[in-house]
Amino acid sequence: MTLLIPVTVYADDNDDKYSKYKKYFKKDDDDKHYKYKYYKSGVVEINQWKALKGRVTKSDGKGFPVTLDSSGSYKLTSNLTITDGAVDGIDITADNVTLNLNGFAIIGSASGTGIGISAFGQSNVNVFNGSVLSMGSHGIVLDIASTVDRVNALDNGGDGIVTQGGSRVTNSTASRNFGNGINTGIGCQVENSIANRNGVDGITVGLRSSVLYNTANFNENDGIETAQRCLVVGNAASENERLGLRLDTGTGYRENVLSSNNDENPNSDLRQVRFGIQIGNRSNICGATYCP
Repeated sequence: MTLLIPVTVYADDNDDKYSKYKKYFKKDDDDKHYKYKYYKSGVVEINQWKALKGRVTKSDGKGFPVTLDSSGSYKLTSNLTITDGAVDGIDITADNVTLNLNGFAIIGSASGTGIGISAFGQSNVNVFNGSVLSMGSHGIVLDIASTVDRVNALDNGGDGIVTQGGSRVTNSTASRNFGNGINTGIGCQVENSIANRNGVDGITVGLRSSVLYNTANFNENDGIETAQRCLVVGNAASENERLGLRLDTGTGYRENVLSSNNDENPNSDLRQVRFGIQIGNRSNICGATYCP
């Protein structure tokens, strides 16, 4: 879906370039220039100045949160710094939105209840290529059928990245968050991501999800925790306060490397993984031996 961007052109009586369009122009407030507003397709740019001024979209007010109320593509062209801990950075209130962070960061005040990017209740929201840092609550909260890719969610007061059913988190880092690093709903996929030093689990997923080729170290609870009937393949989990893998009924796992988890008995293979069904014989490593 193409988003139409409002564009305003100004001209004066001596501007030959726009002379043939003069009948479409209206006198501006200073009565010296003509103003013509039209729409073109493209990507809407968001920066700190535009956020404070407002009207990034029709319903967007001055200051934060920036409200994205139309389907289409948006990108940051500067960092966004939110000094009020009680507000979000960006609220997405439409389906089918792509937000390119463009290498920039959304930066909170490290206090309060604000979320960096919130799209609760919307589907097919895609966020990629940037960072969400030091928000008072969660870094990113997306709903169903959404994607987070190449995002750093660091030092947030809740979970780093939260998604709901049928979503994907790929090539991302969620570390040093007060809650979970990555927290997903049913039927999600977490792949090629890092979740270290979080206050709860590194990665936790809902039932029928896949957890593939991730790293989860030094978390205050489990490295990786799943609900029922998941697939857990090729992950590394070490130095977590509790288990490397905590797997629910019917979850299969293979090719994982688990070591030095669970402070109670870090060298015991029984303290590295609990429950689940090992796929293949001797396919996972617990400490210095194969998992039982």
